[in-house]
Formats: sequence, structure tokens, C-alpha cells
Amino acid sequence: MDHMRVGASKISQAVNYLQEGVGKLMQRAPSPKEFKTNKVGLDKLGFKVLASGAEKHVLIPKNSIKASGSEAPEKVFYVPVRKYFFSKEKALKGEHAKMEDIKSRVPNGKYLAVESKVVEDRAKFGGTFALEVDAAVNDFEKELRKSDSTLQQRLSFCTDYARGMRDLHSAGYAYGDVKPENCLIYQDPATGEKSLKLSDFGKAEQVRPGEEKTYKGNLRFAPPEGKLSQAGDVFSAALVLIRTLEDPLLEHGAPLVPVKEGDRDSKLALDKRRGVEQLIVDHKAFPGIDEPSLSDKLFRRLPRQATLDKQPLENQNKQVEVLSEYVDVLTNSLVVNGMDKEKAAQLNNLLKEMINVSPDQRPNMAQVAERLGTLMR
Repeated sequence: MDHMRVGASKISQAVNYLQEGVGKLMQRAPSPKEFKTNKVGLDKLGFKVLASGAEKHVLIPKNSIKASGSEAPEKVFYVPVRKYFFSKEKALKGEHAKMEDIKSRVPNGKYLAVESKVVEDRAKFGGTFALEVDAAVNDFEKELRKSDSTLQQRLSFCTDYARGMRDLHSAGYAYGDVKPENCLIYQDPATGEKSLKLSDFGKAEQVRPGEEKTYKGNLRFAPPEGKLSQAGDVFSAALVLIRTLEDPLLEHGAPLVPVKEGDRDSKLALDKRRGVEQLIVDHKAFPGIDEPSLSDKLFRRLPRQATLDKQPLENQNKQVEVLSEYVDVLTNSLVVNGMDKEKAAQLNNLLKEMINVSPDQRPNMAQVAERLGTLMR
């Protein structure tokens, strides 16, 4: 009986320790959403999350906000997102390795946001890998929605974008995840002049001209052939150029060309989509979709991703037909709003060449950058 009492006492003691440990854990346990991305831990470490993607957070130290009174620091930090017990540290390290490689191949780097420094004191970030990078004043999508930029400024952004893609291709890479959010806007403190740099190289891969690989980026800006290639980047870049120039012309964000009722997808774009991006999500000929729920990701995105490079030629031609009409409306509207007719015609021709259904018929990004530079003069 004594040994049974001793055993019961030890069990009771173990249960008490367990309850005490669980109690302490629950006192500092974040909500499920906070736990998923580790935002509570970052907050406790003294950082504010400025932006988050699938693989990394962009952070600013809270003390720098208090000291300056603003959220416009000279440096920010990238740390990997933690999803439950899994960290995206490997992905961030991989992106950093690509940035270093691209930087070694493109010494100038004026149009590529590849400057970064590994933080030696990992304890500041809870022991995780972190990068220090130059702070931008905005991401490109947010900048596009501002009403104070002139046509000349937007053409300048287009040229910067084309030159960034040109330099990336010259380094032997294809970008593979084109969208305005993956570009950053910087501002010269002395002159106030703004410039654009290509950033977020997580899905970029080494690809030679004419070579194709599996496309893993967002579906909204995917080329019709559904492959990762430098020619695919050219098609996707045309959509970014359209988004850049169209925003001041949009009414409440609606596309310049409405989608006909018979062409509508079963599930329409989220309210945050604007212009040509909204058109692509709403039109059933395009693979691009929004995926706000797990169900959308499993039953809509994954099947489309799996068959992206097997789209019927009829669908591919329809995509180009719809976008060609969109380009006509865009350039005509730009003329109405003050653009020179000859330059608008040159822009029209360039955009239509970039969205050619045949990848080998598209200009390369060096040619695109040169022609946009001519439009700027």
C-alpha cells in the first residue's frame, strides 16, 4: 500500500507541474493568427511589422519611431515568417543568396533592390536569421494609387521597371512573380526625386534566354504559356506598365474595359484589385484568381496552377485579344489627358508586342527599356 501511495503522490506532483507549466504558457500565448506568423514575439522584441508576405516580415524598431516621430527609417529588417512550428528561414536565406549573386553580376544595381546585410546579432530577433536593407518610402502598388503623380513620373517608373527587369535578365535570371507589390519606391532626400527598384527575388530563378521552367508565381500576372521564362517576364511586365499608366484614369478602380456578363468568372475579384488586374481576375479566359479562403486555394488555385502550361490556345488568344482592346482604350485615354499622339501610338505598339501570344515574338527587356527611354525624351 505504501508504494501505491508513493506512486499516486508522484503522479499528482507531475500533474501539478504540468498544470503549472500549461498555465504559464497560456499566460503568454498569442492568438491563433498571431501564433501563426509570430507577430506577438516580434512585438515583444521591440519591432513593429510594417508589411508581411508569404515568406517574410518587414520590420522597424519601435524605438526609432519614438525617436523620429515617424515610420520613415533609413533601414528596415527582413525576418522569416513562422507558420505554426515551421519557419521560412530557409526561403529567406535562399533569397539573400540570389540577391548576392545578382549583385555580383550587375555591379551598378541602380534598378534592383539587392543591397542587404546579414544581421550578426540574431538574439535581437529571437535567434532567427535577419537581413538589414535600405528602407523604401512605399511599395509600388500603394504608390500607383496616389493621385499626385504626373504622367511623366509614371512613365519614369515604367522606364525604371523595364531597366530593372533588363538588368535581372542580363544577370541570367527570370523573375517569375511579377506584380506591382514586388517593386519598391525610393526618394532622394536632397531632390525629392522618386525612383523604382525591383525587389523580392524569392521566386526568381536562373534561366537562359529561350529556356523555360515551371512557373510558381502569382496567377494574375502569369503569361498565357504558363511557363517561367524571360519572355514570360516580358508579357507580365506589360501588365505592370498598364497598371502604372492607367490608375489616374480609373473610376472607383473599375477596369477601363468592363467584362461582358458572359465572360465573367464564377467568383469575382476582391475589392482591393484595380484596373487591368481586376479585369484579369473577373474574366474567365484568364487563370488569375483571388484566393481569400483555404477552399479557394485548394479547389481553385491548385487546379489552375497545375494546368497553367496547358491552357487551350483559344484561351491564350482570347487573353491577348482582351488585353489588346484594353491597350487601345488606355492609349486613347492618355491622349485625351494630354499625351502626345505619336508617343501614344509608339506606346500602343510596344505594349501589344509585349503581350504577343508567341513568346519568341516578344521584344526582350533591353529593347523595351530602350523604347520606353525614347518615350521619356
